[in-house]
Amino acid sequence: VDTCGFPDKWLDVDSETGDFAGYREELLEFVKADLKGVDRLKTPWVIVTSHFPFYDTTDAEASSSSLDEDLGASGRRLQGATTDDGVAPSRDQAVADIEHMLLSYSVDIYFCGHNHNYETTWPVFNGTAVQADFINPKAPVHILAGSAGPPETDQFTADSPAWSREPRLTDNSYSRVYMKNATHLFYEQVKN
Repeated sequence: VDTCGFPDKWLDVDSETGDFAGYREELLEFVKADLKGVDRLKTPWVIVTSHFPFYDTTDAEASSSSLDEDLGASGRRLQGATTDDGVAPSRDQAVADIEHMLLSYSVDIYFCGHNHNYETTWPVFNGTAVQADFINPKAPVHILAGSAGPPETDQFTADSPAWSREPRLTDNSYSRVYMKNATHLFYEQVKN
């Protein structure tokens, strides 16, 4: 059974259920301690990476991989697992648990994949674009760069919210990041 990177102590691989409460507590403690420990004089750019996106406009109905069957994104990998206060694993719960930390600790970029396409946001928090440029961003920029994966693509919804920016690409491509100095970072998505 593929455990999607979950340590064995959090997952019973025979039943695909697990200790979500323990996992969640340890993960949140780790993320907070890690972000709190960043010395911005030594590390001017803070980029958090994850497999799953917090923000995307992928159309699950038109995509090659069904999100309904995606055990990680839907939380079904730890199905039936809840905390004492009834919290269950899901993308919405991950956003609720982590997004405020990204803002509080001035994370510059949340970089992810999973969907086989490319999309970026304006600086965004709580589902709202806080500005429509990248000059001294007041919230993290989310970059979904999963288009270098398998040959199938995940399509986008027809309309996109104000936090999503064009272009949204389904072409095979890869990312380049160049950190010129402590104040200028250049990012490009290259079609191949």
